Formats: sequence, C-alpha cells, structure tokens
Amino acid sequence: MLRHYIKLHCTFRLEELLPAVKQIAHKHVSVMVKKEQYPIVGYHLIEAMKKMCLA
Repeated sequence: MLRHYIKLHCTFRLEELLPAVKQIAHKHVSVMVKKEQYPIVGYHLIEAMKKMCLA
C-alpha cells in the first residue's frame, strides 16, 4: 500500500501518509518489532521512499 501511494504521489507530507504509516505501525506491533530495531527500520523505510520517488 505505501509503495503504491508514494509512487503515485511522491509526497513526504505526514498527513497524507498517515493511513499507511498507521498500517505499518500496527504491523510492527503484531510482529513485535523492538525499540532498538527502529533506527535500522526507519533508515531503510526512508531510503525505499526516496528510491520510489526517483523511479
């Protein structure tokens, strides 16, 4: 969902990404992502968003 949205809109405005961000947050809770994993997860999420906007 997030990839499709970003590819279409190439936006980093949180208010527009909020539904997808909420979905990701729920998934992270369900798979028990730990606080110490957030920096690496965040880094790769932002890098993926950049790549999709440049594609």
